[in-house]
Amino acid sequence: MSSTLVGAPFAITASTATARCWAGRPEVLVRFHKLEQSLATRSESSFDLIWANLGAGKSHALYYLDARLHDRADMVSILMEMPEQPKRFLDLYRQVIGLLPLQVVAPLLVACPGIQSDVQRAARAIFHGAATEKDLAVEWLSGGRPPLRDLRNATGIGSRLEDDGAAAQVLADVVTSLAARRIRLVILIDEFQRLSTAQTKARASILANLRSIFSKSPSYFTVILAIASRMEDSAMAMLPGELRTLMGMKPAVSLPMMDEDEAFEFLVKRLAFFRPADYAGNAHAPFGAPCLKALVRFIGTKGPGQLIPRTLLQACGCVFDELENGGRTSMTVAEVNEVLNALRWDV
Repeated sequence: MSSTLVGAPFAITASTATARCWAGRPEVLVRFHKLEQSLATRSESSFDLIWANLGAGKSHALYYLDARLHDRADMVSILMEMPEQPKRFLDLYRQVIGLLPLQVVAPLLVACPGIQSDVQRAARAIFHGAATEKDLAVEWLSGGRPPLRDLRNATGIGSRLEDDGAAAQVLADVVTSLAARRIRLVILIDEFQRLSTAQTKARASILANLRSIFSKSPSYFTVILAIASRMEDSAMAMLPGELRTLMGMKPAVSLPMMDEDEAFEFLVKRLAFFRPADYAGNAHAPFGAPCLKALVRFIGTKGPGQLIPRTLLQACGCVFDELENGGRTSMTVAEVNEVLNALRWDV
């Protein structure tokens, strides 16, 4: 890696390592910060939607929001992906519980009145129990299949958690226990459009149970969905009326295509995030401003739909590899165009 850069600046997959890098439009960043502030200052439950075309940065936007929310003591944030072809609400539930910070939530469930007795038994075992008791309680709470005799002896719970409605009630209990301390549970779900591949009955059940949690949780509960779609109307059409109602008059957050100037600024900001701590060199290194502009201009000739983070980073990475592998410190615009001409643009 060039001494001008550290880490993985051209990675196209969103991750916790790059979550705090924001190189997109400033006005979208303002929307996200306003959303975060609203979650912190208002108690009512809320529902929000982010939509964008494939490769436009919706997954990274969720990672960015998740990282911001993790910094707050008044939020418990969970970032997950919609499973491929989900069959039951339990498919989502298991992911949520697997990511829930049980060391934080368990004592709150124990102390909160009105929580289901089995949930409190499981929470008590997680909070106070020995290792075996904790493991059995976590397996039960996660919708697993612990041996019933061992489960009963360790926790006093006599049946497994296998029903969608029961799972939705457990999540409502989690929200209630956090809300009692004015802590908001935020669930961010990426690739929500995968729900459209589920069978009609399964899709209806999943959405009904999600809506049920909102009905039982009027405060301190938020769901933020990210949907890959070419148009906002298509994204909204994936939601039933009752969930659209929860959004109220708020518009969905969109990540629109960039023009060439915005794409150039995106790359400059992205490179800045991956500079060494003591870096004081050129903002366009190791490419140089003419080569970066040429790269953006070339991609723009492939159609406005190509000026998205995924394509920009892939092309930039290929040019960077040519620099590194050739042992060079600079390239001409003609050489950049030659590298880009050799790439496949039909994928």
